Amino acid sequence: MFFKSPKVLTWYYPNRVWGIFNFYGKDFGDASVQNFKPSLSNNKIGIKDSAIFVKNKGIKSAVKPLVAITFDDGPDEEITPWILDFLKDQNIKATFFCVGTNVQKHPKIYAQILADGHAVGNHTMNHENGFKTNDERYLESIEQASKLIDSKIFRPPYGRLRKSIERKIYQDYKIIMWSWLSFDYDQKVSIKKIIRSAKKIKSGDILVFHDNQKTKSRLKAILPSIVENLKKTGFNFRVLEG
Repeated sequence: MFFKSPKVLTWYYPNRVWGIFNFYGKDFGDASVQNFKPSLSNNKIGIKDSAIFVKNKGIKSAVKPLVAITFDDGPDEEITPWILDFLKDQNIKATFFCVGTNVQKHPKIYAQILADGHAVGNHTMNHENGFKTNDERYLESIEQASKLIDSKIFRPPYGRLRKSIERKIYQDYKIIMWSWLSFDYDQKVSIKKIIRSAKKIKSGDILVFHDNQKTKSRLKAILPSIVENLKKTGFNFRVLEG
């Protein structure tokens, strides 16, 4: 079990996005700093103590650390509205990777996600396992979902995707993975352990939670605690727009 994704995965799957810096590339900038868009070239940016320090004409400016909160599998009629209320109360925008059939079941909730200013991503039509589904069927599922979910970012359910199909998906989508997994769906992992693990979250991390039936009770304890700690540490929150 791991919460932080092993670095070997980022090496083995170079076409997949594992962090915010990886997603935004040279256009990356902190939205909290007006007109400030640092370059990611090695001689201009470094990461120290979970914050970003950018050198500009000999002046070192501190930029608040960033994370991206993402949710998989929804929308769900019970937990997603609670998440939306919580995020609105906290003034946080997130990214929701939605399953097509759930968008069909709960169109009003999906519409509320968009109305609240959150980003959305494609998570297939039926939450197919990329290791167990043939390439043609898998691509058809993504295409079906795309008719309901207007987005050019994609996350494979379970994080499972064969390299043969990854190359095809990569032509049309940014494939978004994660660098910190909450395990909110796993009853074997205690809430205390999840919250304790969140202390290892670093600037640039993409966090994964789930808005489904498995997480509806646990998430109400996990998410507020983690967000509170991130805010106390000085983190800002960024969506992954595709």
